[in-house]
Amino acid sequence: MSWSVEAGLAEGNPAAGIKQIYHANRADVIIEESELNAILAHATPRGALAFRLAAATGMRRGDLIDLKWSEVGEYSINRVALKSMKGQRIGVPLTSEARAVIAELRELNGRQEVPSAFVLTSSLGRAWHKDGLGSTWDKAKKAACVDKHFHDLRGTAVTRFCRVPLTDEEVADIMGWEPRQVRSIRKRYVDRERIAEGIAARIERAETGAA
Repeated sequence: MSWSVEAGLAEGNPAAGIKQIYHANRADVIIEESELNAILAHATPRGALAFRLAAATGMRRGDLIDLKWSEVGEYSINRVALKSMKGQRIGVPLTSEARAVIAELRELNGRQEVPSAFVLTSSLGRAWHKDGLGSTWDKAKKAACVDKHFHDLRGTAVTRFCRVPLTDEEVADIMGWEPRQVRSIRKRYVDRERIAEGIAARIERAETGAA
């Protein structure tokens, strides 16, 4: 309605002044590895590659779709973030998983009759459309019975960076987040996992000793 008023399509906005009711906060939401594996099992081959690259880099969907081979280095991805209003560059280190996905994508691109300048391409060999990749994600997650957003793969990438391990400040710099956001995910997912692994190891040692 505000846009309509500004565009001269409406005389007034009857919703002006109404307080916002819905507040979405998915800062601590991630797609866990078991959920991602289930989604990948139902995804198209090219869709799966896009999802894996998102989980390995934490890049936003728009940046992934627009990513060009000229922006992919041996050890990192460097490009101007689409969401940034100040031309801020993003630098994403390439982990072993990210390099593996990049290698698969490079091989796939080399097999195309006309290689693309874009890293991610659809079955037509052209850059993904935002809605096309989103639709592919929605179909795969629905088939896998996982109610998560594509954007939640950014949280998945954070957990992987934390396990490398990188500091909260380093991860925050990569993601364009505040360190407190990274700490929240680390505490909720990574530290919980390590505690569980430690307890399991202690139980195993105790049982082996008892035997």
